Amino acid sequence: MIRIIIADDEPAALASLEILLGREKELTIVARCKNGLEATEAILLHKPDLVFLDVQMPDRNGFEVLDAVKEHHLCAYVFVTAYDQYAIKAFDQSAVDYLLKPYDDERFFKSLEKARQLLAGRQSALFAERLISLIGHSKTQEPYTRRLVSKINGNVSLIATQEIKYIESCGNFVQLHSLDSRVMPGNYSLKKLLLLLDPDQFIQIHKSIIVNIDSIALIEPHFHGDYMITLKDRQGTKLKLSRNFKSLVHQVLNI
Repeated sequence: MIRIIIADDEPAALASLEILLGREKELTIVARCKNGLEATEAILLHKPDLVFLDVQMPDRNGFEVLDAVKEHHLCAYVFVTAYDQYAIKAFDQSAVDYLLKPYDDERFFKSLEKARQLLAGRQSALFAERLISLIGHSKTQEPYTRRLVSKINGNVSLIATQEIKYIESCGNFVQLHSLDSRVMPGNYSLKKLLLLLDPDQFIQIHKSIIVNIDSIALIEPHFHGDYMITLKDRQGTKLKLSRNFKSLVHQVLNI
C-alpha cells in the first residue's frame, strides 16, 4: 500500500487530488494539508511514501517543507503548481515529476505512474541512492543550471544543458536547439540565460545567439569583420559570429 500526503492551500486543488487518487487501488491518503507547516508535521509524523506538494503555500512553501524534512525522512515528491518557473528547482532537488496546473486526468496518472515505478524499486540500493543524490543536490548545488525548461501544450520538459548545441532568441522567447536536432521553445531571455548557463560551456556569439562551445567545429572569417561558426552536427549548421562578440570568443577560446 502506497501511503500518500497531499498538500495544497487551495481547497479545490486538494479535492481534485483526492478524487483522482480515490480511483486507484493499493494507495491511501494519510494526511491532507492546507499549508506548509501542516505538510511538514504530517510528513514527519506519517512518514509517507509519496507527497503531492504545492509550491506556493502559507507558512512554508514547498521547497521549505522539503528542506525541513529531508534530513529525517526520504520519500518521493511530485510538485503541483500553476507556476512553471519553479520546474528546474523542483527537479534539481527531488521531484519525481512536476504537475503544472491546470492538468488533465491523463497527465496526472502519468505522473502517478512515474512515482509508482520509482517506489517499486525502493527496496533496492538504486532507489535510496537516487533520492539521496537528488535531495542532497541542494547542499552542493552548482552555481549554474544543468537543465532548462521547455513547455509545450501544458507539458513541462527538461533538457540537459549539455544536450543543447545553441540557443536562438525569438522575441519574447528562445528556441533551444538540441544535439538530436529537436527545436524546443523556452520562456527565457538571452540575458537571463547568460546568468543561468556556465560561461565555460556557453558563449554569446551574436545579439540573438548563444552557442555551446563543445558544439563548435570551425571558426572562419566572413564579411565585414564578422566570422562564421560551423557546428559539429550532421547538418554542419552555420552561425554568424558578430564582430561585436569576436573579442569575447577569442578570450574564452584562447585564440
